[in-house]
Amino acid sequence: MKIDVSYIKKSEELDKINLSYNHNGTSFSREIKLNSPRILDYTTDNKSPAFDFLIMSIAIYNIDTLISRYLHSYDGWTRELEVTICLNNYELFNKNKKKIEEMISFLTGDIWKFNFNPILESINIFPIKKKKKQINTQVLNEITKVSLFSGGLDSLIGVLNLLNSNENILLCSHYVKFEDNEQKAIRSIFTKEQYNNFDHVQVMTQLEAKSTQQLCEDGETTFRSRS
Repeated sequence: MKIDVSYIKKSEELDKINLSYNHNGTSFSREIKLNSPRILDYTTDNKSPAFDFLIMSIAIYNIDTLISRYLHSYDGWTRELEVTICLNNYELFNKNKKKIEEMISFLTGDIWKFNFNPILESINIFPIKKKKKQINTQVLNEITKVSLFSGGLDSLIGVLNLLNSNENILLCSHYVKFEDNEQKAIRSIFTKEQYNNFDHVQVMTQLEAKSTQQLCEDGETTFRSRS
């Protein structure tokens, strides 16, 4: 299965990531929904290898949910996925292509291949905030540790250990729509307990809802790439 990752200009300030593929002569396409109001407090970078890695990760997660194992695997599970994506630092990614393919294949239990091409113009994937939220500037400027924070027990134990240290912690979370209640509830407990050595950035990404006119296949719900 060949999947193309492209960028669609929605406005002067915002680009959308789009996934497209062809199956049995029929073309399918879905845009990626993406939002992170807080990420721009930390960086406006859209050219570095780190930004490219973020783009690649967003694409991989959404491809994983787009392509059904039932419809597109040869053994009921394993999919063969060839992804073409344009990045700023494509030569660096091509240099490490084999390692990337092995890593993602191991993560999801599929066979991934990547074609990294040069990006033709800079892109902006996060909407510019109209109003800035009040933030803990001391933590913002002096982050010493970064921790994943899903809202589950495993990451919670690690976060509690860090909060009780002398570190300034940046909590990083992924969620899909309506799924961030646990993260917000636990974060409010941290605040009530007067922990003031953390900040929290959430990134929401998922496939855009199907329109009534849009031809779409059923997706995948195993979420192996979410890690």
